[in-house]
Amino acid sequence: MRKQIMQILIVVGMLIGVGGCGPLDPYTANYCLRPQTLYMRLGWTQEDFLAENNQYQPNSKNRSVGNWGIHEQWVYKNYGVYLYFKNGILTSYQN
Repeated sequence: MRKQIMQILIVVGMLIGVGGCGPLDPYTANYCLRPQTLYMRLGWTQEDFLAENNQYQPNSKNRSVGNWGIHEQWVYKNYGVYLYFKNGILTSYQN
């Protein structure tokens, strides 16, 4: 099960983007562009997701409340990614 979860994390990370920046040159360190990456794992809470991706805020959040609980959609337009939370737990994504 743990191996399966790690594979999901890696695949989602590769689908959404790549991260990292080469060695910094002291003269150009201010110009080093770091590709943006969202990291996520199905089953994470909203707090887990934000802790891992604290520098990236969603462009918008859509919320539905009913007798089933709270459903939220977080939209990251720059990535073309939609995250779906059910009662605060990441249950699915769309890209």
